[in-house]
Amino acid sequence: MASTKLTGNKVRRRKIGGVWATDFNVPGFEDRIRRSCKTRDQAAAEIIANNLYQELLLETLTGKVERDVYTLEDVVRRYFEDHLSRKPCFRSVSYTLLTVVKLLGENKKLHEVSNNDLTKMVSTLRAKGLANSSINRHWEQLRAVMRMAERLWGAKVPVYPDLIDWKALRKYVGKEAKHRVRFLTQSEAHKLLDACGDHIRPVVMLALLTGMRCGNCKDLDWSEVDFRLGLITVRQKGGEMFEKKINKSIFDFLQALAPKKSGPVFTYKAKPLGSIRKAFENAVRRAGITDFTFHDLRHTYATWMRQAGADLPMIRDELGHTTTKMTEVYANVGHDETASITNQIGVALQQQTVKGLSHFRHTSNRKAA
Repeated sequence: MASTKLTGNKVRRRKIGGVWATDFNVPGFEDRIRRSCKTRDQAAAEIIANNLYQELLLETLTGKVERDVYTLEDVVRRYFEDHLSRKPCFRSVSYTLLTVVKLLGENKKLHEVSNNDLTKMVSTLRAKGLANSSINRHWEQLRAVMRMAERLWGAKVPVYPDLIDWKALRKYVGKEAKHRVRFLTQSEAHKLLDACGDHIRPVVMLALLTGMRCGNCKDLDWSEVDFRLGLITVRQKGGEMFEKKINKSIFDFLQALAPKKSGPVFTYKAKPLGSIRKAFENAVRRAGITDFTFHDLRHTYATWMRQAGADLPMIRDELGHTTTKMTEVYANVGHDETASITNQIGVALQQQTVKGLSHFRHTSNRKAA
């Protein structure tokens, strides 16, 4: 019986380009197999050659038809059309996969993706400053594509663990940092609002009152606010729609901004707000606060809720999380008798709100005139 293992030196390095190629006979095949391994790594070439040998040998013994061959671009495009387009996370996942295709090569055969390719991709992403958690999302999305391609489309994929060792890749990337939770005390929140410029103070207030993300606060349109139903409807990260309930504090805050049927809620010089990152960083510095980003206002909102005794499902619903997995980072936040749940958060900041809004309305009207 023919050996299922390709023995001997069955790969050779081409003089031009230094790429390794296969060169062997398969029982049952009249012609000698000569194909490029399309890699300059000898170990990877030997794995590719052995996998090809086993596949061709199995075909001769069982009549098994060779699986379809896809390029990376082909399979990602089909994944978009057949699966991802119906998911709310389309935007974020598609961006990640397009980055993978760009780094590995759109004409790269799916079954030829190797550990060497993926470790090079990891190095490139790390050089761009991405955290381990973000790097892991890239190869994990690729793995999801490969699984669907193999199981549903009959695609030829890399053999595990010979060509791709996913467990070894995770160890290579390294441990993911624990989810960072940075939040303000009530005193720090007042200091920050005092330090904010007139055009960003209301945006910061809305973030503290709602826990919404920076983009949703900054780009809020009056058409997304329904006072009659008491809801703010926004598109969250990943494209999912989320309805935020308007409590009394949020209602009073928005009403003080002279609501309209449509148009941006926040403007600067009669135009929609652009980036507020620099202005916010300056405000944080003036307030004497360190290691704090705009997204930490969302953590502040959730932490205040948790300190007030709100359970994880309530915080999950307020933040718009689909599961409590992300919300669990607040599970061990201690209780604080001075804190308050959603509707009472606005009460604690009411004096600052009135002060900020009166100045904001005066400045906006003057600039609009």
